[in-house]
Amino acid sequence: MKFIIYILLINITLVSYIFAENENTYFTQAETYFKLEDYKKAITNFNKALEMESNNNIKSQSLLYLGKCYYYLNNKMKSIESFQKVINNYPDSPYAKQAQFKIKLANNRNIDK
Repeated sequence: MKFIIYILLINITLVSYIFAENENTYFTQAETYFKLEDYKKAITNFNKALEMESNNNIKSQSLLYLGKCYYYLNNKMKSIESFQKVINNYPDSPYAKQAQFKIKLANNRNIDK
């Protein structure tokens, strides 16, 4: 399964070089890295998508993913910061409730970074 995802990632990367790089490309690449559990690369691409994106749905989703990445990297503080940004900046987003739940999970973890 991971092999198929790697092939898809290579194809997405090639398409992004052929066509102009844009926020959707970064977001799609970030999602792929997230699914591959390469959270550091996912963080890089979600941040690039946030810089370029004008669509609030993708911004809120990217922030939620960032929080998850930091959570899985055991960075409780940054994960909570990302989740809180979803709630503060996009309170009507479908991801705001998920972010609230994720904050509760992060607060219950015994990590301190």
